[in-house]
Amino acid sequence: MKKLYIFLLALLMLVIPASALVPTNYTPTNQQWNLLSGMLKTQYGISIGEIAAPSTPASGFGSIYFKADGKLYYKNDAGTEVEVGSGSGDVVGPSSATDENIAVFDSTTGKLIKDGGSKISDLALADDLWLFPPIDDWYDPTAGLPVTPTVGDRYISEATANGWTENYIYEWDGSNWVEYPPEEGWMIWDLLGLIYYVFFSGGWMEVGSDSFLTLDQTASQTIVNGQPIWDTLTASELVSMDANKKLQSLAVATYPSLTELSYVKGLSSAVQTQIGNKQATISFGTGVETALGVNIGSAGAPVVFDGALGTPSGGTATNITGLPLTGLVDDTSTALGVGSLNIGHASDTTLARSAAGVLMVETVVIPSISSTSTLTNKRITPRTGTTTSSATPTINTDNVSFYSLTALAADITSFTTNLSGTPTEGQTLWIAITGTAARAIAWGIDFEDGAADLPLTTVTTQRIDIGLVWNTVTSNWRCMAVGPTE
Repeated sequence: MKKLYIFLLALLMLVIPASALVPTNYTPTNQQWNLLSGMLKTQYGISIGEIAAPSTPASGFGSIYFKADGKLYYKNDAGTEVEVGSGSGDVVGPSSATDENIAVFDSTTGKLIKDGGSKISDLALADDLWLFPPIDDWYDPTAGLPVTPTVGDRYISEATANGWTENYIYEWDGSNWVEYPPEEGWMIWDLLGLIYYVFFSGGWMEVGSDSFLTLDQTASQTIVNGQPIWDTLTASELVSMDANKKLQSLAVATYPSLTELSYVKGLSSAVQTQIGNKQATISFGTGVETALGVNIGSAGAPVVFDGALGTPSGGTATNITGLPLTGLVDDTSTALGVGSLNIGHASDTTLARSAAGVLMVETVVIPSISSTSTLTNKRITPRTGTTTSSATPTINTDNVSFYSLTALAADITSFTTNLSGTPTEGQTLWIAITGTAARAIAWGIDFEDGAADLPLTTVTTQRIDIGLVWNTVTSNWRCMAVGPTE
């Protein structure tokens, strides 16, 4: 027999009405039972005998009973039997705790809890919070989130990827990354960089860095000696105010450089005044002769030192037209500089310079060995090599891009043995094999399977084509295509 005390009886009352426990032919007395407002009360213990599982109760009723295993059971009107109090968990807390404190697990059993020492309000970020707990470092989540983090790890995201947002703060709480969107004026300490950052105008900036010193003339400012001014300025360029009265660099592509300004160093008056003091017009006559200090000869003659041009024995002639071609001699040491050459005709075969080291004919660039050019409607004939039959074919990949065995009469013992050349990235090699019968093929260590497997035999007299590309990672010829194989 088992005794079920009053606290268990109260639990049973949550499951079934009190009237269902009272036999229909039983009249309660004050000494034993009281039925008040649907609740069954007693000042005595209750004894319940151990029985076998009863039949399914009528609709709207349930049965509670002890069985021989000493456990209490309940059966509903659908015939479903369950053990009363069979739930799991058994979480145990401390004998006392601070009101409104957060409960946390004590150890790793999942059954012990303790006072966490903090309230929910302690964890909430107040509107006026400005100093955030330190971060471990900045982190770029593009390639994935931090691996094996520990509780309290804290980062500022450098990019938006994998669920993180750029400039947001993320803290690991043991199971999840808790997100903190930054607010204007937040300050945080970088433990790794030993730098304070402040969130300003949508981004994090170093506290006290040159990012904050700007001269916009909207308020009085003091420039500290040695402190840089606005890190967007370019070194060695002139500085001016933009439309918003902020400092900006003047690009040398449009404005003078410091070197160009040095050309006017030493002028004692305006440049225009000094130019105006020079001879304004140079014309043929005494003035020119006096200015040059030389005899210029007759009208229309080139001006040279101390006389007319005549037939000079040396020197450089510049911008002279109308010179006849007679008298030019072969000379490998003297350069002839011309803008263009008309070869054989004055207009339809003009050879000229396109760029450094690049020539063109009638404005069409002539491709060179080292130039990058686009060929249109041109045919490139592959470099080829061939032999009838060989067990170790000789292939130099510097000389051929297509190699064929036309009548293979023996097994190929190795394609590697007599393979030579210095292949480059992206170089291709095409091999065609035609056997006189089925022949075995051994490739050797310089070949590897790729998108297609290397064939290991020919098929009767059918031609097999193998497309290969040079793999710079493994230094092997990789098989990319084979066909046909049957």
